[in-house]
Amino acid sequence: MSARVPLGIVLVVLGLSFAAGSLAQEHPMEHPQSAEHPKAEVHAIAKEDLGTAVEAYIKGEMAKGGGTWTVEDKEGKTTLHLTLDKVHKDKLAMTAKDTYFACADLKNSDGHMYDLDVFMTGPDKDHLEATEVTVHKKDGLERYTWKKEGKIWKKQPV
Repeated sequence: MSARVPLGIVLVVLGLSFAAGSLAQEHPMEHPQSAEHPKAEVHAIAKEDLGTAVEAYIKGEMAKGGGTWTVEDKEGKTTLHLTLDKVHKDKLAMTAKDTYFACADLKNSDGHMYDLDVFMTGPDKDHLEATEVTVHKKDGLERYTWKKEGKIWKKQPV
């Protein structure tokens, strides 16, 4: 004896299965359009490129200043006349989207050594512009420190 299922019942079961599947699907507007597990964030700027940009900026400022870079040290209440010793090209620090800093060691005309943080903003290495310069250290004595929060570095009091 063979069992025959009426065609109407088969169609109803298939229709209900299709409807249930459609209702269970995610609607495109319910979720962000980015990947569920995005790839690791990649800096648009390589540390060497940032270091090169900072070095070029400082050398340009020195050329405009007749061989020294003039920087106002607000905390020290003095005007610095600096020559470049070295830019630290081994670190890349991001402080905001498209904003980075690198530190540079410079010698003042009075012989004191200064560590300045030079902040640059830009979407890529060809569009970096210096936006801020701060005196981080004088003769190795920190005026502020840095704390990493996620992928972003934030200034902290010493």
